This record gives sequence, structure tokens and C-alpha cells, in this order.
Amino acid sequence: MNSINRLLNLDLPAEQSVFLWGPRKTGKTILLRKKFPQSIFIDFLQTDTFLEYVKSPFFLRERLLARKKLAKKYPVIIDEVH
Repeated sequence: MNSINRLLNLDLPAEQSVFLWGPRKTGKTILLRKKFPQSIFIDFLQTDTFLEYVKSPFFLRERLLARKKLAKKYPVIIDEVH
């Protein structure tokens, strides 16, 4: 698969929420995985993951607290939020 270099600057503000909007199948997920390989990545397209968080939303807080250093150092990426 060919990779296209993006011009998007992803310098994110510390401890802020950021949304990356765009049309489907344009490489948003690939870009985020490439730019932030160490980040906690939650993909709601995975049905079991989505159902786990719907059933127990507190699980997100627990997961972040368990990996506090990683969650603070890198952005937490939640993909396919509808």
C-alpha cells in the first residue's frame, strides 16, 4: 500500500480534547496510528470494544488510570465515535 505524506500539523495542545473530522476512507486512522504509535488507541469499529464501553463507561477511566504515565505522555485516541 502506498502512503501519502500529509501536510496536517498534529501538534496537539496538552490536556485538551481534539476532534479530527473528515470523510470516510481518507486515512485519518492510519495518520493517527503513524503519528502516535505509543498512544492508547480505542477503536469503536471493533464491536466487542464498543459494547464493552457502552455497557461499562467507567472502564475508560479505569483503563487510563491503570496506564497513567502513558495516558499523560501521549494522546488517547478514540476512533470511530458516532
